[in-house]
Amino acid sequence: MKLKKNLFTGIFLLITGHFAFGQFTVNGEFRSRGELRHGYSKLPVDDSEAAFFVSQRSRISFGFTNYLFKTKLTLQNINVWGDDNIYTGTGAFGSTNGVDVYESWLELKTSPTSVIRIGRQELAYDDQRILSTRDWTQSGLTYDALVFKKQGNSWGLDIGLSLNNKLENTFGNDFYTDKNRIKTLNFAHFDKKVNEKFKVSLIALGTGYQKEGTTSTIYMTGTYGTNLNYNFGSVTLYPRIYYQNGKNKKGEEISAYYTGVDLSASPGDNFMITAGVDYFSGHDASNSDTDYMSKDHTFDLMYGARYKFYGNMNQFVFSGEPIDNGGLSDIYLKFKYSTGTRGTFLLDYHYFRLTSNYADPTYTSGFRALNKSLGSEFDIIYSHELFKGASIKTGFSFFLPSESLEILKGVGAGNSSGSYWGWIMVTIKPGFFNSKGV
Repeated sequence: MKLKKNLFTGIFLLITGHFAFGQFTVNGEFRSRGELRHGYSKLPVDDSEAAFFVSQRSRISFGFTNYLFKTKLTLQNINVWGDDNIYTGTGAFGSTNGVDVYESWLELKTSPTSVIRIGRQELAYDDQRILSTRDWTQSGLTYDALVFKKQGNSWGLDIGLSLNNKLENTFGNDFYTDKNRIKTLNFAHFDKKVNEKFKVSLIALGTGYQKEGTTSTIYMTGTYGTNLNYNFGSVTLYPRIYYQNGKNKKGEEISAYYTGVDLSASPGDNFMITAGVDYFSGHDASNSDTDYMSKDHTFDLMYGARYKFYGNMNQFVFSGEPIDNGGLSDIYLKFKYSTGTRGTFLLDYHYFRLTSNYADPTYTSGFRALNKSLGSEFDIIYSHELFKGASIKTGFSFFLPSESLEILKGVGAGNSSGSYWGWIMVTIKPGFFNSKGV
């Protein structure tokens, strides 16, 4: 009896000892954003009415870390003011949409320099053009995955695996909801700091989409790329290139690519200017070669950030719109000015063009390609840190579409009017509890 008592006591002390020498944290995030939309994502026409609304993100995160493992649980509620469906005539009380699990993962230390992270987690690499958290959206983006992470002195390697199902199936593996949901996501990312001036990263993804009406046919898309970063003091050069092959969501063969380059310079401590170009391949409608026509030449951006790169008004989201087949080039010039320790002013200009010949749908006497010019966008953002963990941001954008874009967006040449978008956002991230501070 005494032996059992000592055994249970020893196990209890062992378990509680792990937690006693760990760190427990509770953090929050409250983000409210008011928006005035008249041309965000879609072109307006003369009778389009501007939309105004306020959306909110509310998050609470629980974290624990010790010398063996780390865990994180983040709960969130996303709502638009007034969307509650539990209410009375005098007030709103809630919504049946409830609270979602944004993050829920366990990270186990497998060696002094490696870990395995299992569960729902953010995946963000390089500048987030291919794998992104899409933090601008109130919901954000996480993935159910297993990721192995190895960190060397000047290099890092991540290998990730993900397999999705709708149910705890007894038989079969049906996951088809729509063609855009991934059945499996697998990737490897390697980064290396060669020296103080040069960094390089490599990434490869294998993404699978289930064929509709089957449970065993998976269309696999391969995406491979590299990012280079050259730093010459006040000047930075950032070239990148990606290639895609395999099969797309429709089961068609793919041969597509993306390339881009940024050149940034800081002529002063508070000022930075960046010039660059992004180029996405598209399908050339004038090419009648049999081998060319049998393949999809449109690069799929997949899970990469949109708002961050291709104009804040999200006219180009790479989500199956007709414009996607024509490819996209984005020539941009960006200015960043820091007003001091708390304020930052951004001014961006984008000029958009098709990269391939796109058949003009308004021309019925044979083939005629649309003019490749799509239009210009101006984005202005000011951000200010109120105090540690609290900030306010505001922005205004306007878009000048070409007739080609008006045709592709379905409003008709010359029929769009006044594309603009304004917003203001307040974010507070309080630290509720930290056991190290107790």
